[in-house]
Amino acid sequence: MRKWILLLKTLPAVAVFVVILMIAQKLVTTYRASSSTMPDLFTEEITDRFYAYATKITGKQSLYVAKLQQTEVFERTSRAKALWFDLPSVVVKAEVPVEYNYFVNLTAGWRFEKNQTILVVYVPDLTSSKPAVDIAGMKLGIEKGSILRNEQESLQRLSQELSGLLVDRSIEHRALVREQARKSVEDFVRAWLGTAFQLKDDQSIEVRFSGETSAGVLNAN
Repeated sequence: MRKWILLLKTLPAVAVFVVILMIAQKLVTTYRASSSTMPDLFTEEITDRFYAYATKITGKQSLYVAKLQQTEVFERTSRAKALWFDLPSVVVKAEVPVEYNYFVNLTAGWRFEKNQTILVVYVPDLTSSKPAVDIAGMKLGIEKGSILRNEQESLQRLSQELSGLLVDRSIEHRALVREQARKSVEDFVRAWLGTAFQLKDDQSIEVRFSGETSAGVLNAN
């Protein structure tokens, strides 16, 4: 008799639990069927924190004269031996979209010579800032691999050396932008120094970079 009494006492709690379970199941089924129209049952909040450390801030007096945008391709072949045997070669490649910016120092190395027909402007050689790499567009890959070699090590080594390689390329590319830079300096002199030198509208201006005997001609010595 006591067992029946206890059973009767627990029936309401069991019934409530079953009802709650059925409601929850119904809600989940309805949500899955129409998730596009019902609000999310679960939400997530993401907080990003950004840090920057300014170790040194300096001014730089330079004239911006040229920009070069290129996709540099670096391909490296690694050859190795084990004892007296040649191991298969590994070829890795990096494609790097990059922007090079070139400047002329304004604080030193400028000299002017003027006669009746021409103003000769002597300026320092081109310098460049740190190459600006488009990280999103950069591609690194293994062109040729081997199970006997560690291709990832070769690829990582190339990736770590990219900064130095790009700086070298920025120096090599000076020849590509030199004429554009020469035109930029000429425009600067005509616009900002024309009054000081009493330049006429048809006055010729010749810009010579360091080491040039005339515009575009390097000193053989």
